[in-house]
Amino acid sequence: MGWPESPIDYARRRRIDYDQLLIATDWKQICRRTGAPLGREHRHQVARNLLFQRISGMPAHLSPAAYTITDTPRRTYLNEFTASLTPALADALDNAAQAFLDDQGIRDEPVTWHPPTSLMDGLDLPGPDPAAVDIELMHELVMAAQSNISTIAEQLATSVEVLRHLLQRHPPSPPPLTAHQFRARGRAIAAAQAALSREELTRLYCDERRSLGEIAEGFGLNRITLTRLANEYAIPLRRHRTARTVIDRTWLYDQYVHHQRSLADLAQEKAMSPANMRRWAKILGVPLRSRGGSRPESAID
Repeated sequence: MGWPESPIDYARRRRIDYDQLLIATDWKQICRRTGAPLGREHRHQVARNLLFQRISGMPAHLSPAAYTITDTPRRTYLNEFTASLTPALADALDNAAQAFLDDQGIRDEPVTWHPPTSLMDGLDLPGPDPAAVDIELMHELVMAAQSNISTIAEQLATSVEVLRHLLQRHPPSPPPLTAHQFRARGRAIAAAQAALSREELTRLYCDERRSLGEIAEGFGLNRITLTRLANEYAIPLRRHRTARTVIDRTWLYDQYVHHQRSLADLAQEKAMSPANMRRWAKILGVPLRSRGGSRPESAID
């Protein structure tokens, strides 16, 4: 049986500019979607380096200077990062790698490839056999987090390199996040993004002049989370007013009753939410139209 031809042109991949691989904004989004800890800058650097090695097939020290791994502490970070992989994070990183290749015009190749392991049948190869490692036991040891990856490799009678390889291919599933971890790891923001798009938040907050508290309540979100989401979407927030806007009854009655303007329209003119304008109407005794028509609500005199 002949040696199979590789579907990856590694000579072409060695010529790629990897400076834009997994930029900071993409890394933050991945952490929020998957619940992975964002960590300090070195964690992002290690994630970039890991993808560089997977995509290029080149060693760590040849990666761009911004995230290359050459010294012992950074190699330790790589071990720790690999041990922290989850199925969701591993999949997200693979998707990021594929998206990077697409941006480079490489759309006809997988992210990684290796020849069939059957080619090694019957060979007496040096080093430990990855197939001999008990994956379930590996997961238990990693999730216990009582030992570093070197110690776990010794307990499994394998090497650190083999253990890193297996953890990338078979990452353990993490336990459910606590409420504090959910917020700290950005999952609350991810949930808010899923519930409320930038366009929808812009319409409600900027066009309809609704308050963040009102929008948050309508979507079952925390106001602080919604404020963070607005900042994430680069939506400028209104300044808190030092003096409360006072509505004149004569003006409100004339505009709402005689001119038949909507509360939302009047609220926008006065830079307040429609709910606040409605409260002013009730306080001032302006007869409100029913929600479904033009007849005044009977509860208002």
